[in-house]
Amino acid sequence: MSDLVVIFRTQSDVEASIVRGLLEANGIPSVASSDVTHDVFRLNVNELGEVRLSVRAEDADEARHIIDGHRTGPGETAVPLGEEFEALQTAIGYRFRDRGLLEHAMTHTSRANEDVTGGVVDNESLEFLGDAVLGFVVADLLYRQYPDSDEGQKSKIKGAVVSAQALARHVPW
Repeated sequence: MSDLVVIFRTQSDVEASIVRGLLEANGIPSVASSDVTHDVFRLNVNELGEVRLSVRAEDADEARHIIDGHRTGPGETAVPLGEEFEALQTAIGYRFRDRGLLEHAMTHTSRANEDVTGGVVDNESLEFLGDAVLGFVVADLLYRQYPDSDEGQKSKIKGAVVSAQALARHVPW
């Protein structure tokens, strides 16, 4: 078997997945590796979370060429995002460092299914996590604000507060 060569490094699991899908769509198998376990929480928070993609030595030049063909300029990520999320970032007052994560969060299942490279990941896992975090925060607030209310009352209030209808009323755009 041929030796493996690291041809791509990133801090973003999302970007690594997309680049891996791009390579495999072009017939180049790759292996992802990291010094940090990514099985439980797939979000990297610092330089320790580097993900490396390796390919066979004989595929390395072609793989680099494919990746470079998807960069918008020197030093840019291999997964360029357009300006489609600028209004969102402005509205929420937060700039994402990992723009691949933002694209992941905003990608509907139907869009992911349309992508033949397999590199586009839908937002359902992040939606699940977000729903759980929101539910936890609201439950904690209700627990602290209404210590004498029973579980049933707090559950009804929580359901009303975290409903899609209630949350849609507070979207700033």
